[in-house]
Amino acid sequence: MNILFVCTSNPLETDNGSVQRTNVLWCALRKIGTVYTVVLRREGDAEITDEENRIRTAFVYRNGIVGKIQSLLWTHFHKPTVWAFTSPFLRRNPWRNVKFDWAVCRYIEPMAASRAWKIAPVAVDIDDWTPQTHATVYNPKCAWWRRRAAQWAVDRWCEYFVRKCTAAWLPNPGHLPMVERLGVKATLLPNLAMPPRAGYSRHGRQRPMLLTVGLMSHLPNHEGVAWFLDNFWPALHKRFPQLEYAIAGKDMPQKLQERCNATPGVKYMGFVEDIDALYEEAIAVAAPILSGSGTCIKVIEAALHGRFTFATPFAARGIAQDDMERLGIVPIDTLAGRLEDMMAGKDIERMQESIAAAAEVYNSRTAFEQRVHDVLRTAAS
Repeated sequence: MNILFVCTSNPLETDNGSVQRTNVLWCALRKIGTVYTVVLRREGDAEITDEENRIRTAFVYRNGIVGKIQSLLWTHFHKPTVWAFTSPFLRRNPWRNVKFDWAVCRYIEPMAASRAWKIAPVAVDIDDWTPQTHATVYNPKCAWWRRRAAQWAVDRWCEYFVRKCTAAWLPNPGHLPMVERLGVKATLLPNLAMPPRAGYSRHGRQRPMLLTVGLMSHLPNHEGVAWFLDNFWPALHKRFPQLEYAIAGKDMPQKLQERCNATPGVKYMGFVEDIDALYEEAIAVAAPILSGSGTCIKVIEAALHGRFTFATPFAARGIAQDDMERLGIVPIDTLAGRLEDMMAGKDIERMQESIAAAAEVYNSRTAFEQRVHDVLRTAAS
């Protein structure tokens, strides 16, 4: 089976949640057939040519006048920019001489940009449900008079392209009916996090440190940190003056960096090479996410490291209540009281071991690969 995999990042990368899912999906596809990967890039960006792994670049996002018009549309309507003009992908596809059984696209946007359904039946890993992303992240920032029009445009854009698919995967079970009503076979495909390195120590190095991890250029992540600093940190710092709040993740906006550096007890660390070492020191994790879509991979990552996660309802979206309890995901407004027990060492090691064990079951790569395999084999038969 020949599979065309269309994405926007090198599938060998694993340094943030989005690219980790790309990597895991790519690895799963390679167990099913021969995978030819195209990384969509903007003209002038770095080119990827990896013949051993069959990974190449196609430059389809425009510069010049077309690019400026697309950027303007992106500002007003977010995702529909990639539909505004005919895609050059069909003539720039580096694998266009290969006959494909499937085209698998990571997100709807690369599917729209590549017109992948013209090449082979399409399975799309939707991950983030675009209308929800727009409604919670971008629409609130629109002027009031254009919010309804912008949301309508995004909803129609999403429906148009999803109907082009043969199958779709989503990590949030609440989004499955939205795709199925469009006549597309939708399958739950939970987000997987990268497990700790060999030799990771859950106990022995912990100190009074609360940790938040995430790509800080991603708006829901840095807005969540700012909200946490406004609404939780002053009272926490007053009650626990020895507590440190460490924030890991590259490309935080400069103003927020300056605020973090000026706030007592807060330390912005940027990109951290050895994230496991930070988890070893952390007593718990904060996930102050208020917007976005899909599911939050970092709460699973924290559980794999044996750490409680104090999460907003949005950070825990898509995770069943029973699973939340097993994974140590607790409401963020219980943070102060639970922290006091943790720092007193009340049965903390036993609970951390239980959290990590539950996370290993929940984070099953075998189950993930089987669901990918089932969809492609079933739909092809």
